[in-house]
Amino acid sequence: MGKGVTIAELLSKAQEAGVSLGKLTLQQQCEQLELDEQVLRDRMGKNLQVMRQATLDGLTGKHKSRSGLVGGDARRLEERRLQGKSIGGDVMARTAARAIAVAEVNAGMGRIVAAPTAGSCGVLPAVLLTVAEEVNAGDEQLIEALFAASGVGLVIAHQASVSGAQGGC
Repeated sequence: MGKGVTIAELLSKAQEAGVSLGKLTLQQQCEQLELDEQVLRDRMGKNLQVMRQATLDGLTGKHKSRSGLVGGDARRLEERRLQGKSIGGDVMARTAARAIAVAEVNAGMGRIVAAPTAGSCGVLPAVLLTVAEEVNAGDEQLIEALFAASGVGLVIAHQASVSGAQGGC
């Protein structure tokens, strides 16, 4: 995935190769980093576990920022969801609570995967884990989805900036 590659071109390459976007990204990363596929799958599996744990930890409401201004909102959202009091329905409420949960773990100096940035760290795990539950996806499918997301992220990083300081949040 060099500079100037678009998402459309990336998808076309995957289609031509007869593989998913995640598999294509994994293959390209193996070549670029000169690493075995299983090594990269294992690394991504560890990222998945960190995402899961940050989500669980954040939903406890125990992570607070030093200032005390951030923390506990994910737990409150989750409680409302469990009580059936969410406006957008269960799936949307579960996703929102999880996204905020990971962001609160980040604000409380907990362990997260900053994907693509620390500021947006909860979005990918929240969407990925919630959709996985809805479609009964296993870890291998989630790992491939993370590679697909990283392929998209690489294109974006080459086309624009993922730096809040440079490109603006």
